[in-house]
Amino acid sequence: MASLDSAAVRTTVTSAWDGTILSSLSELVAIPAVSQAFDPDWAAHGELDRAIDHVRNWALGRGIPEVTAEIVVSEALRRAC
Repeated sequence: MASLDSAAVRTTVTSAWDGTILSSLSELVAIPAVSQAFDPDWAAHGELDRAIDHVRNWALGRGIPEVTAEIVVSEALRRAC
């Protein structure tokens, strides 16, 4: 079994965290995406959709072969809109 180079792993993870993850998380939490309990017009405002798109685009932008994303909206949520 091959050994793991923990220093290389730490460097890779730190680089990813500092390079794309932290900034993306900062952008995500800046989106005022709140549930209908806080914003009765949440569907019209579209902030939850913006947050979902942000996460999807970040994940798909990682360049991981064969990665796909599907956004599924429950029937109950459709009725709430």
